[in-house]
Amino acid sequence: MEYQTHSVNGTQKFAKESAIHLVLVLLMVLLSIRQRWSLVGEQLQDVVSNKTKSKYLFGWKLDAYKYIMKNKDLLYDSYISIIESDLSDDFKSMKLMQLFMQIKGFNTVKAGFVCQLTAGLVGCIDVHNERLYGINTKDFTIKKGIKSDVLKTSTLIKYISFCKTTGTETLWDNWCNLLTTKDSKWLNSFQVSKAHYDYLRYSLVLFHRNIS
Repeated sequence: MEYQTHSVNGTQKFAKESAIHLVLVLLMVLLSIRQRWSLVGEQLQDVVSNKTKSKYLFGWKLDAYKYIMKNKDLLYDSYISIIESDLSDDFKSMKLMQLFMQIKGFNTVKAGFVCQLTAGLVGCIDVHNERLYGINTKDFTIKKGIKSDVLKTSTLIKYISFCKTTGTETLWDNWCNLLTTKDSKWLNSFQVSKAHYDYLRYSLVLFHRNIS
């Protein structure tokens, strides 16, 4: 229920609306890297308001922000082209992962999170899910310096296959349940799930307010 409400009828529909909508999804994922989920909404609003001067855009996150903003139309057009194509879900997953992994800091896990938020594909195997499922995400990570396209592709296939077998919806719902035991900020899993959509909606309102 939570996944259907907040991903299928929430973030996925949101991302399809325009390039700016997709940008907000990408920025939310960017800011979630090495941060508590309960802090991401506030950080996203700060980035929308202060842009490159935001205190949350440091080091490579600033580089990633600049890339996203510079290439927002290309990223959006490519995303729409892929999800509206006649390709199978497996091929869509591969192409979307390759698209989003062009963003600095987005390896398989965070690119998979974007796919989950925008297309209902793949998923996010973060540190919490890593422990829950007893796996090592290093086995799914494309390490720096690897030039072999065959090795990159095989790693992507392995990650996509694991998420598909486990189920994108299951990954979402289990993670939301798990987070309630890790952070007292969250009263229940519904609240955790709803935050994905709320962070985006509130930031969009702020975005329009800043340009009006």
